Amino acid sequence: MGDEIMEYYRQYYGEEIFDSSTTKPSSVYIMTHKDLPDASKIGVAVNPEQRKKQIAKWTSKEGRVYNYPMAVDWQSKKVDRQLAEAVEHLAQAYALVKYGQLSELPETIVSGRSEFFQCSTKQAVSFIANAFKMAKKLNNDVLKIAQYAKQYIEKKLNYLPINMARWVSQI
Repeated sequence: MGDEIMEYYRQYYGEEIFDSSTTKPSSVYIMTHKDLPDASKIGVAVNPEQRKKQIAKWTSKEGRVYNYPMAVDWQSKKVDRQLAEAVEHLAQAYALVKYGQLSELPETIVSGRSEFFQCSTKQAVSFIANAFKMAKKLNNDVLKIAQYAKQYIEKKLNYLPINMARWVSQI
């Protein structure tokens, strides 16, 4: 969309850039999986402890569902959902460019597969902190943050991963 059209859209519809199942304040979080010692998942959720139960599980032949060990290692304070999503994507952009996504994941990880990066929790915290700093520089403008994240990836990698197409298509 052109700048004028996008500005009209934002004034008319508000800051709803990302198609989300909730508008509740959310945290950007870091999770780890017991079988992935050198990886961190950077995501967003209203309740990261609840979210971890949706990420890694399997169902037995008898139909019983088992959750695999995921740990919430860190979470930000809660902020507006749209801002949290923009910061999440920028932090993921930083992690992607610096360390890359984890290509081999256990089949039991059934959700958020594109959000695992080859970095430690400490490194992931740094990416999130830097994303919040950039968001502040951009006046917490959700669209500008998301556009910056997309441009950052394109500039550094010369491509956008296909598994990031959902959020990229919304900006």
